[in-house]
Amino acid sequence: MSLNRYEEAPPELQTAKTMVWWDIKSCPVPEGYDPLLVRRSIESVLSDKQYRGPLTIIALGNLEDIPLEDLQAYSSSGIVMKHDPFVESSCTENREGTTITSLMEEVRRWTFFNPAPASIVFISNPQCLLRFSYQMNCLSTREYNILLTFESAPLSGYIPPRPTKFLWKDLLKDAVRKSVWDQDSTGKKIEEKFTCEPGGIFCIACNSDSRDGRIEDGDLTAHLTSETHELEMIGNSPKNIFEHDLSLLYKWGAYTGIPRERMDYILKGHPELVKNEGRGREEDSEEEDN
Repeated sequence: MSLNRYEEAPPELQTAKTMVWWDIKSCPVPEGYDPLLVRRSIESVLSDKQYRGPLTIIALGNLEDIPLEDLQAYSSSGIVMKHDPFVESSCTENREGTTITSLMEEVRRWTFFNPAPASIVFISNPQCLLRFSYQMNCLSTREYNILLTFESAPLSGYIPPRPTKFLWKDLLKDAVRKSVWDQDSTGKKIEEKFTCEPGGIFCIACNSDSRDGRIEDGDLTAHLTSETHELEMIGNSPKNIFEHDLSLLYKWGAYTGIPRERMDYILKGHPELVKNEGRGREEDSEEEDN
């Protein structure tokens, strides 16, 4: 099945915003491509089709098993990396019993502040994008221009024919890893031609009203083992609060500003307290018998 519906952008979209949502786990960068050149390659292909307005690329998913050097390369080239520890792919369900994915939550938030005309590019696999068919139709009726990118061609009839479609390898055509000298030369040429917004590595679990979840030094590995992340995970985790260690919960209460008396009341049914109370009653009973 041919996906070569590479129409040029109409006049109203040529200088409008383009937002790329990349489900990095269901559509990873294949071997042989340079992470430093991914953003510039995407920008090059879109520019060739007259999409030359402000471009933002956000990659979402569980990033724990992506090499740190690759994450930092994507980030330094202008891609925003968002780690969601509660899901494997940003297309999977975000919480048990819900149907809203982390990707569609991000899209909904973005469209609230960025009205049409604008273009939205989804990079994922056909199975994931099928779940978004209703949302994509809604975006189209609101005059957003939808472009789809697949790792491989979907089955005939799998995706509505209207949106413009790309193959992932075609968006990555300028990111092929070459020799060190060719790679540097290619990188310089693309960098001189295009400019980009700053990227960054963010943790969705550590995003709150007072913090945007940015990992300042870009070291996701160190962040995931930090006490701050561990405490933030408690407030955002779908787990029952009583599944966490009691001592950690009291730390979380102090971290979030919950008074100790209030924490005592919240945690009075915690298994560790119940167990200790039961042990205390047994000891009192033994003393009375003696």
